[in-house]
Amino acid sequence: MTERLPPLTPTLLTRLGPAVADYPPGSVFGPRDGGSYEFVWLLHGSARWVCDDLTVPLTSSALQLVRPGMRDTFHWDPRRPTRHAYTHFRLPAGPGARSPSTTPAGRSSGT
Repeated sequence: MTERLPPLTPTLLTRLGPAVADYPPGSVFGPRDGGSYEFVWLLHGSARWVCDDLTVPLTSSALQLVRPGMRDTFHWDPRRPTRHAYTHFRLPAGPGARSPSTTPAGRSSGT
């Protein structure tokens, strides 16, 4: 039987979203050091997300989770503008809390 963890209520960091951002073709954002959790939702275009030795291709409707402490870079679509939505948040510490390093980083909408 799987252990049930208590629900966690995230705290949104309103100065860091939720918002929508547009990037012209070929733009690069980063490298940067993540200070909080961030969901990045690709709305139009594509991107490559690079973190250390990991490169993840992102297509429209992809949802990427950036964890605190990650040093990452987004390489936006080289041929067309890219639009994404994002929000930053924190999770409470305490019983049942996950370590940022064990939280899955990404999932496409089809899985």
